[in-house]
Amino acid sequence: MIKNPFLYEKRLFQKGYKNIVGVDEVGRGSLAGPVVAGAFLLVQESVEYLSRSVVDQIDDSKMLLPKKREKIYAELLAHTSFSVGVVSSFELDAIGLTKAVQKAMDKAIQKLGVEADYIITDGGHFYFSKPFSTVIDGDATIFSVAAASIVAKVMRDEMMVRISKKFPLYELEKNKGYGTQKHRDAIKKYGPTRQHRFTFSPLKDVVY
Repeated sequence: MIKNPFLYEKRLFQKGYKNIVGVDEVGRGSLAGPVVAGAFLLVQESVEYLSRSVVDQIDDSKMLLPKKREKIYAELLAHTSFSVGVVSSFELDAIGLTKAVQKAMDKAIQKLGVEADYIITDGGHFYFSKPFSTVIDGDATIFSVAAASIVAKVMRDEMMVRISKKFPLYELEKNKGYGTQKHRDAIKKYGPTRQHRFTFSPLKDVVY
């Protein structure tokens, strides 16, 4: 649970910013599947009408069990605006991980359909044309960034379940593309699919 939810955003509201967008990505270290970024819009009115169950339970998506994460996602969906940006494994291989994450974030922000006044993202070497902050552990300390991480995680997990139906031998619905031993063994036995990231050294190690 985040201590002092909205503290960071309230300081920005006091400075005159209105449309604050938290951004975070998931799938960075996966061996297969896309990298997905979530963008979560927070306006001052949101602080008042978001339910206490969301405010009290929201956290870094990695710290939440799937059912709780999905419940929070459903409540966010009902009361706030958010979007996701997706960059495929193929494109990630072509442009590199750092550029792929930045592109996914940019796409997510653009898809919101609302011009951001200020952007907050989890710590990293990112750049945005609007005023922004990169905060280390932002997904565990800042409400809007944590919300973005939950949105991205739920959406990407759903994508990986769909992808798994095409490639059932790799159990992607369970490992979500990450390098579990079973996943690595499957790559070694059956070879990579078009959903795998060929430029990642762990995959190269397994395949070659």
